[in-house]
Amino acid sequence: MQKSQNHDNFAFAVRYKNDIIRKNSSSGAYFQCVARHFIDNGGYVCGCVLEDMKVVHIVSNNVDDITRMAGSKYVQSDMKNCFAEIGKILQDEISVLFSGTSCQTAGLKMYLSNKNIDMNKLLTIDFFCHGVPSPLIFKEYLNNYEKRRNRKPIDYKFRCKDYGWGKASRGSNYFNTILRSTYARAWRRIFFSDLVLRKKCHDCNYCTAYKPADITMGDFWGIEELLPNFNDGMGISVVIIHNRENVKYVTELLDLEYFETDLNDAIKCQYNAFYPSKQNELREKFWHDYFENGFDFAFKKYIYTKSFVIKQKIKMLLFLLRLRNYNG
Repeated sequence: MQKSQNHDNFAFAVRYKNDIIRKNSSSGAYFQCVARHFIDNGGYVCGCVLEDMKVVHIVSNNVDDITRMAGSKYVQSDMKNCFAEIGKILQDEISVLFSGTSCQTAGLKMYLSNKNIDMNKLLTIDFFCHGVPSPLIFKEYLNNYEKRRNRKPIDYKFRCKDYGWGKASRGSNYFNTILRSTYARAWRRIFFSDLVLRKKCHDCNYCTAYKPADITMGDFWGIEELLPNFNDGMGISVVIIHNRENVKYVTELLDLEYFETDLNDAIKCQYNAFYPSKQNELREKFWHDYFENGFDFAFKKYIYTKSFVIKQKIKMLLFLLRLRNYNG
């Protein structure tokens, strides 16, 4: 693995000591811990939330918003006016924590640099990213649900931990949502199908451990083999600090438990640390069918097929009978 200049990486396995907060996070709740630290010390946080069923970034110094920012949102977010807001706060010499994809992080830094805004009080966190699905298709997905069920969705959890976290329960994270149905799991199928990711995601420049942010985080896949005694099945974050001065955002946060690990061990199960997600060979056909025949037609043809529905109902039944993990 080639190391880029100006990076000196330190890798950690991390978990939040508060299990209630960790349950509301996708992995080990590392972001929530750092975000609360910033707000407790008079700073602001910019993160992604689900607002009116749209995935958007907001800037806030309200700790209640941190819970809304927690958890993965598998849709490209609308940055709205966040770059300008962050710039104004930094000009007032107030600290800001930004969390987003690597390309959003790079965009923020370019914006601030072009505006000649000092970034000394900015801390950025990105993550290992599979790619970002189309907001248009997510909107169509929700509208389609409303038409099918005659019920407007008011919330959606892209992942949850009601049935655990990790290798055995990874798929069950999508099971218990406000939609509570086989249909609810269809967005997971859309996401991993790679049919609706941004085209640039298949040629991403940031599929490496050496990213533009100060800190990179993600699920610590493979922790059950590397540190089995640290893995309690409730979620562990992998955290990579890209410069020595920011190691304090692991070692000095009293609400964290952590182990330092070798970088190669930390990322060996992170496919997107090495390669961008492959483009589905049916991608162009999906979009053609969508624009020609509408979402419902394309959805049934490529995602919500009869075989998918039958398999999901069988898996759900076996899970409820405790005969198998509900993992995909």
